Amino acid sequence: TRDVKKLGGLLTIMPISFTITLITSLSMAGIPPFNGFLSKEKFLESMIEVTNVNLFSLDTLGILIPITAIIGSVFTFVYSIRFIGQIFLGSYKEDKLPKKAHEVSPLMLISPSILAILVIVFGLFPAILSGSIIEPAVNAIGQTTNSTAEFHMFHGFTPAFFSTLGIYIVGIVLIITFSYWIYLLQKQPTKLTINYWYNKFGDVTPRYSSKFTDTYVTGFTRNNLVIIFASLIVIALV
Repeated sequence: TRDVKKLGGLLTIMPISFTITLITSLSMAGIPPFNGFLSKEKFLESMIEVTNVNLFSLDTLGILIPITAIIGSVFTFVYSIRFIGQIFLGSYKEDKLPKKAHEVSPLMLISPSILAILVIVFGLFPAILSGSIIEPAVNAIGQTTNSTAEFHMFHGFTPAFFSTLGIYIVGIVLIITFSYWIYLLQKQPTKLTINYWYNKFGDVTPRYSSKFTDTYVTGFTRNNLVIIFASLIVIALV
């Protein structure tokens, strides 16, 4: 089932899946020493640096970019931690499952296991790919040919570091008070909830997208070629 509410207590039944999920989820949440922590730090650092760019009023309106990134990171932290707790911890709800839960086959565990191992390796040794992949890539797209990439698990007490601490604090508070926020959400009128408008958008989109598709999918090769070459011309001009 995909219904998280029906899951729980799978730790003892699927220990290998739990271990892989724990590593990858903590990495997504930005917890050290996994690679996700370093990626999030560099991401926040880049978003904060945008505020110093004097282009398209980014020196003033640019503050919205790191704020949006921090808010998104908070929600990523919350759902990553809750994902682990709801599925693998708690009590096993066998009566709510259509089938008896069991550990997945070894073949299905190979690819996520490799990713989990890489998450740990790149987290503990973040500079392992600096000279072989990252620096050549940066030099290939940049204006210089001698850029150096230095990666460390801890880059000092930077704005990105304090932003990360704030993400942890706010995220933990939201997790602890999650049931309270759900209670407030359920008290709201249906039409004032995000889920209502999301579902409405999902209901309307197929109808209008079908009409739009019918305007250019005519079955004539000539029309298809015109669209293809017109798109190529526009891309070339841009």
